[in-house]
Amino acid sequence: MTYCLAIGVQEGLVFASDSRTHAGVDQISTYSKMHPFCRPGERSLAVLSAGNLATTQAVVRRLERDWAAAAEPSLATAPTLEDAAAYLGELSTTLQR
Repeated sequence: MTYCLAIGVQEGLVFASDSRTHAGVDQISTYSKMHPFCRPGERSLAVLSAGNLATTQAVVRRLERDWAAAAEPSLATAPTLEDAAAYLGELSTTLQR
């Protein structure tokens, strides 16, 4: 089970997530489920993930590539938060197919 949390406080937002992906008898595997995308003074977004690890890694890798290139569309160029969420959802659906 994955735990992701966002809390609004007077100073801003606090994000938290677990990182455990697998827990065997002798081995615990971890992978960060929180992926920040920040351009100081412009925008800050945090993607919190759950579900299939391979899909998560593919989506995050593509988000990072598009962010760095300021591609159209990307989290860096989305005019609204709704547009950013739509881009992320479409990207996830495309990569899952």
